[in-house]
Amino acid sequence: MTVFGFLAGYFWFKKIVYLYIIFSLLFFIVLILCLIKNTILSFLYVFWMKLGGFLGLILSPIISGTLFFFLITPLAIILRLLGRDELHLKATEKSFWITHKKDYKNDHDFKNQF
Repeated sequence: MTVFGFLAGYFWFKKIVYLYIIFSLLFFIVLILCLIKNTILSFLYVFWMKLGGFLGLILSPIISGTLFFFLITPLAIILRLLGRDELHLKATEKSFWITHKKDYKNDHDFKNQF
């Protein structure tokens, strides 16, 4: 309904009279149908939702793959060439174990930890 209204306004602005009349009539017909009995147009809603779900199944992987291969992959290659290790995957020691300097000998060290 709003699409017909916007198109009618656009063609009125551009002074294309016959298209303005056609889209104005379509706008008012759909408006009256919606106000009188909105279940008449429920098939359009079902069609629109199925079309949206279908397009979502197709376009989401395409957009995600495009972003990954054209944005993240070049960035990773550049950072690797510069020698950056953002995830600290290269171990400088033989173990990842972190030694603490404080000696925990008393039980009161473990009370009220949070």
